Amino acid sequence: MTIISLPLLFHLLLVGAALFSSNGTADTSSSFSATLWQRYVLPQEQWPPLAVGAADDLQPLPAPSTQDPELVRFGAQLFHDPGLSRDGKVSCASCHKSSHGFADTERVTPGVDGLLGKRNAQSLLDVHLWDTLFWDGRAANLEEQAHMPLEDPVEMASTRQHAVDYVSDKYGESAWSEIARALSAFQRTLTLHEHPDNRLDQFLWAVDDGDVALASSLLTDQELHGLHLFRTKAGCIRCHSGALLSDQEFHVTGFHYYGRRFEDLGRWEHEQRIENLAAFRTPMLRGLMQHQPWMHNGLFNDLRGIVRQYSHGGPRPRRPASLPLVMPYPETTAELMPFSLTREEEDALLAFLQML
Repeated sequence: MTIISLPLLFHLLLVGAALFSSNGTADTSSSFSATLWQRYVLPQEQWPPLAVGAADDLQPLPAPSTQDPELVRFGAQLFHDPGLSRDGKVSCASCHKSSHGFADTERVTPGVDGLLGKRNAQSLLDVHLWDTLFWDGRAANLEEQAHMPLEDPVEMASTRQHAVDYVSDKYGESAWSEIARALSAFQRTLTLHEHPDNRLDQFLWAVDDGDVALASSLLTDQELHGLHLFRTKAGCIRCHSGALLSDQEFHVTGFHYYGRRFEDLGRWEHEQRIENLAAFRTPMLRGLMQHQPWMHNGLFNDLRGIVRQYSHGGPRPRRPASLPLVMPYPETTAELMPFSLTREEEDALLAFLQML
């Protein structure tokens, strides 16, 4: 038997009373919003069931671990120092801009000599929570990841010797591993945990505390409707769940451009297994509007367009007739299921995504 607290019961009675206009007839829009609020101010385990195939629900971000202040300070200096690159013009901050959620404003950022890669720089916010790093998951931890851009021929085109010599001359540190430790310590401090704009977590905490009044004040009716669609009808929650709003798995979303310009075979380029062909790690949705442009190639600036692509079950390119049958071809993941939204529902889903 579920026990409902008196404050919660009083609130639900008030919400129910608000369903009716002064002449006693129900207003459809107000009625629907009130019904949603009745469900979503309850403990999270009593929320409407998740979409079919979804394993996890939304979770608030955990607090990051405490870092050595001196190591963080050193890491911040290195992060913004272009002297680590071969030409002295490219730093970590060139691609991961603090004003843009530590993501990039460009589709792809020019590296040394103006060379361009093929992937969009992901946000570093709450990067400490990832099980693997990069779109293809090729780094197992932040320390391993920190070295890779330095030695990448397109990004910073440096060498271990150059980096160690430069850091030793300027900062008095001489170990290659110390560079990675410092950069990692700094990145572990980049978080949206308890950020004043993080209304999703404030809402989840208020619900967990049973603070109905606070929870009700944190989302608009439209945003709550979008949250509901995200978890249910649209099925976004199948892949975008947990604290990062990512299942941290690798999926084929159909945006691989196999055999064409912009071809990118994703995790396959790191680990040649059939299931990795054109598979990319599910991106987080935290701070989504700061991460524009979107997707692994940065080719998308229209969030509504992305929603509509996924409403059709995602792109499902046909296997080229000229491709020998013995050659593998990426198949769009089964987690992408078609769904149909009205314009009002689409607007609500977008409102929720935009507030993240």
